[in-house]
Amino acid sequence: MSAAIILSLQSKPESSLLASSPMSVDASQEGDIALLNWWSVTDSSEQLTGQLEDFEHWLEKQNMVFNLYLLLPRQALSFHQVEVPAGVKRSAQQLIPVLVEEQLAQDLDQVQIHYTGQDVDLEERGVNVAVCDRTWFEQLQGVFKSSKVRLQACLPDMICSQYHKTNDVTVNDNILANLPAPTEQDYIQWPAELSIQNEESVRFFNQLKQSNWNMIIPERAQLGEMGWIVIGCFAAAGLYLLNLHLAG
Repeated sequence: MSAAIILSLQSKPESSLLASSPMSVDASQEGDIALLNWWSVTDSSEQLTGQLEDFEHWLEKQNMVFNLYLLLPRQALSFHQVEVPAGVKRSAQQLIPVLVEEQLAQDLDQVQIHYTGQDVDLEERGVNVAVCDRTWFEQLQGVFKSSKVRLQACLPDMICSQYHKTNDVTVNDNILANLPAPTEQDYIQWPAELSIQNEESVRFFNQLKQSNWNMIIPERAQLGEMGWIVIGCFAAAGLYLLNLHLAG
């Protein structure tokens, strides 16, 4: 398993997560700087805290490529319940924006909508749609784009049950607790020990990547120059054998 980074964005409800960074597309809000918590996971794990520029400086010093898992703050998301008629489930992804539109305070072209594909219990306040500001979401992915990371997951931090329980409870948390949100059946247990050699950790990272709440398609590893040379050799050998077969 590749080395990994779990990065949690801790924001003020009124602040921009992307403020005051050389990589940010909007550096005009220097007073509102989000705090980042990140775990560097190799054979062991290290937890660090800082602002975005601190993470950037730390990443510059690393000599390896990491799989990156982003945990989004509850304040940045709203969760919704949508019932998709059985006869149109194949077209659900196209229909979801229309079905959820009346629950939103923003226009559809201003929001990023993620549908889990799951049916939910209407009586138990289950949710199957997450919504956030589209510009913020696109900026967020751009900010963490780097040759040293491959973004594998981008999902609500509350999905990680152990991490969710360790956060300090604030007045805003109490307010958010009464709003619709994923239920415990969607939670992924945070390992007691993070390590790429630990089976529990490997399972945890796979669950993050494969979660129905993962809002992105995981980035694939890019082949280096030697990788393309190897593929080219196999292709050439295959063509050679094919020509021999046809000649015979």
